[in-house]
Amino acid sequence: MSLLSKFRPAPSPPMDLDPEKTGRTWLITGATNGIGRELARMVAAPGRRMILPARSLERAEELASELRESGAEVDIVKLNLAHLSSVHEAAAAVRALGTDIDVMVNNAGAVTGRRVLTDDGFERILATNFLAPFAFTNLLADLVTGRIVITGSHSHKKGHVDIGDPHFEHRKWSFPVAYSQSKLADQMWATALQKRLDDAGRGVSVLTAHPGWAHTNIQNASGVPPVDTALDFVSAQFAGTSREGAMPLLEASAGYYPALTYLGPDGWLDMWGAPGVHEASALSLSEKATDRVWELGVRETGTDLPF
Repeated sequence: MSLLSKFRPAPSPPMDLDPEKTGRTWLITGATNGIGRELARMVAAPGRRMILPARSLERAEELASELRESGAEVDIVKLNLAHLSSVHEAAAAVRALGTDIDVMVNNAGAVTGRRVLTDDGFERILATNFLAPFAFTNLLADLVTGRIVITGSHSHKKGHVDIGDPHFEHRKWSFPVAYSQSKLADQMWATALQKRLDDAGRGVSVLTAHPGWAHTNIQNASGVPPVDTALDFVSAQFAGTSREGAMPLLEASAGYYPALTYLGPDGWLDMWGAPGVHEASALSLSEKATDRVWELGVRETGTDLPF
């Protein structure tokens, strides 16, 4: 428990998550750590089928054993967002399960302390936070019947998506710039995806949610051990818990809000507190700008919606 926990509003109690009301089958990426793990724990229940794409099958199986004790049916799929080949393989494995997906939660992502390129030639933060989830969703979109939820961040309001140089080949890389670019891309992707789902008459809602300041392993990403240790200590004392960070994601996923709602903690500086509705940046809602980000995703990943 952090030093400030007694001064923060308690997290909202879990809402009615009856599978008949909120959807039987949930796919959650990034469920082996942090807020994704807490989301999976809150969702697990008798009558729920959970699909967990994960990089570490060992950690996924540990979580699956716990979730099965809650009465949930759990399937594990290998997924490494740093490799497009893995994205395609994971999507094929999900399709082989032979089930529709009521709720698809794109929560997995990554941060780095320096510019790193994936095997596909993508800047890693953009690849794992936007490009790979974009491709994964496109490959499964025809199976989704209810909601698609994307983990966002208030840093999107400071971001700029450089369409001509998204991988920092001709500009200086820094973590704040790379991360905010990826989260703005996510927010813009949500808008563009909703438009295309509506045009296709799919009846699927896209929502975004940010966790506020939650104590997760994102604090250990600078690549400098003393810095990581210091950041982790400060976060442990002052940030919210992973469960608190998962609450906005839970509310976005449960079907109680309309399409393109952006949820996050509603307390001091939007870092802590019960979930509330927030305003996304005007840029992230611009049809012209979001179409360009969609085109970037299609160009880089070679995927598009199947309808």
